Amino acid sequence: MRMARRLPGQARAIGNWPVWALPRRLRGFVIVVIAAELAAIGIAASAATFALHDLLVFGVLLGCTAFAVELTRKAGEQGGIMTDVQARKKNLGGELLCYVW
Repeated sequence: MRMARRLPGQARAIGNWPVWALPRRLRGFVIVVIAAELAAIGIAASAATFALHDLLVFGVLLGCTAFAVELTRKAGEQGGIMTDVQARKKNLGGELLCYVW
């Protein structure tokens, strides 16, 4: 029952995607490219073999990627990530992310 109530809201969200604001021919091209990509992924995935070790490595890499994205996310600073010299000049930040030797 909950799912049935959420569907109209999700349909409205899909209707708000920026792709629908594109010109008609460009929108069609984008949708065809995405459909072709999904078909290629499906064909490649059906022909591939996976071992538990492969899935674990994928999970670790995915976690590291998410961690790296969170570390490099703009933390409310107008300039995003910058060197300590730039931050001192702009009187911003102060968080040390890492040292490089």
